[in-house]
Amino acid sequence: FELTPMSIAALEQILGWGVARIAGFLHAVTTQIADRLGDAGFAPTPQQLRSPHMLGLRVPEPKQPDIIRTLESANCYAALRGSSLRIAPHLHTTTADVDRLIDTLAAM
Repeated sequence: FELTPMSIAALEQILGWGVARIAGFLHAVTTQIADRLGDAGFAPTPQQLRSPHMLGLRVPEPKQPDIIRTLESANCYAALRGSSLRIAPHLHTTTADVDRLIDTLAAM
């Protein structure tokens, strides 16, 4: 394994931002998504079982076949794992991105 200048710069940036601050930001995003989509019939993984950077949502069975295609058409990307949608926001995720995801799923 060789550290390149780009990977070193990335690690320095992460250390500069602080792992706890990054986790806190992502936790706020995943919590907002879970809270808002829970009301739309998607069952989020309980808070105590989640990591800050990833969220699982149980997808109602009738929505499962079309969910990935529907999300991609709205420029939202997630993965369906069994009957759960895996959502992993990034630091560049904006409020508009979250709103688009929620609006798309709630409209299904």
